[in-house]
Amino acid sequence: METNEMTVSLQYEDHTDVMYADLCSPAEDADIVVIDIGSSFGFPMGQILARFDKRNRVLTGFTIQEFGSFKRRILRKYRMTSVNKAIQFLADGVRTGLQTASPSHAGACVVAR
Repeated sequence: METNEMTVSLQYEDHTDVMYADLCSPAEDADIVVIDIGSSFGFPMGQILARFDKRNRVLTGFTIQEFGSFKRRILRKYRMTSVNKAIQFLADGVRTGLQTASPSHAGACVVAR
């Protein structure tokens, strides 16, 4: 299965150990909501937050708390080759989850690819 590599803008804040992974810039009329997705991927609750533009149905990025711990886990336990690959894995997983959500939940925020 061939996957297209996405462009990810990473911004790390050393003093807080937080990584901001921006997949795209939000539109001017964006209605951004933040959803905790960490536990869905086997990470502690609150460690990975997804940013969605609910109005335009777009996944705009992630906020990763305790980035050092996240990086160690993805490189050692999950054998990811890079942080960018891990971000792409998260994005694909979130998109798939939203596309297969039950109709009662799908209206809240469906991510268009």
